[in-house]
Amino acid sequence: MVVVGGGNTGVQIAQELAATHRVALSTGSLGRALPLRLLGRDLFWWFERLGLARTGPDTRRGRAMRRREPIIGTDVRALLRRVRHLPRATGARPGEPLLADGTTERPAAVIWATGFRPSYPWLRVPVLGADAAIVHDQGRTAVPGLHVIGQPWQRNRGSALLGWVGEDAALLAGQIAATPVPVSP
Repeated sequence: MVVVGGGNTGVQIAQELAATHRVALSTGSLGRALPLRLLGRDLFWWFERLGLARTGPDTRRGRAMRRREPIIGTDVRALLRRVRHLPRATGARPGEPLLADGTTERPAAVIWATGFRPSYPWLRVPVLGADAAIVHDQGRTAVPGLHVIGQPWQRNRGSALLGWVGEDAALLAGQIAATPVPVSP
């Protein structure tokens, strides 16, 4: 079995499957790993305590944080002792991923955990940028009445995390409630 993808989802799936299956993990490079608990506290407690969750996207620290998302809660070194590490997948043919070193694998199953890309083909209003993501200012789009919530880095690092998205929702709800509603004659 091959898991393609070296982010949180890919390494978590590989870790779970490695308990009962022979697994190979296809990645370019693995990001910095952070333990789920640090000095007896949950990592997200530290994010809150150090202000990392509220770091804005355009700050120096925010730009540095956006470059590479950490792998959270998986001991990557221990995982790599249990799975075979393959080069990054660069494509696929039926039933086999094509690897960056020119080799192929023909596993019984391939799990593609290659990340999230925005996809809004159903959105028929002019709010999409060149990267196909919704263009917004802290959740407000250029289309009156159209707002978004939970977008990565919408206001800060915590915007797409369950523990902090509520703050964005409350702020946006307050702004929506304060916006006068046009009345038709």
